[in-house]
Amino acid sequence: MSAIPEEEAAAYERGRSDGEIRERLAAHDRHFGAINGQLARIAASLEQTAMLVARMGDKQQAVFDTATATQEAVRRASERRWSVWQRIFTVLSVLATILGAYVAWRAIR
Repeated sequence: MSAIPEEEAAAYERGRSDGEIRERLAAHDRHFGAINGQLARIAASLEQTAMLVARMGDKQQAVFDTATATQEAVRRASERRWSVWQRIFTVLSVLATILGAYVAWRAIR
């Protein structure tokens, strides 16, 4: 077996060391690529969540507006007064109902 000259042994070690370093750098590049892909998916998910939250706010505002409008309509309806004609018609309707009930009761007896 022949002895390898020292220069060749040192060159071999440098080459092997460079190869290891290149392999480690390539592994790091693959790892960073995977991380970047995950960050892109997280960013898309976050954007979708933000849109959903905005929609929920819009829906809540619509519900609030509807409730406010309903409350205002009920308030206005309760503040209305009956006109004279409405009162007369109501009294006549009640009297006619009572008279009809009395006539029906008399007919049954």
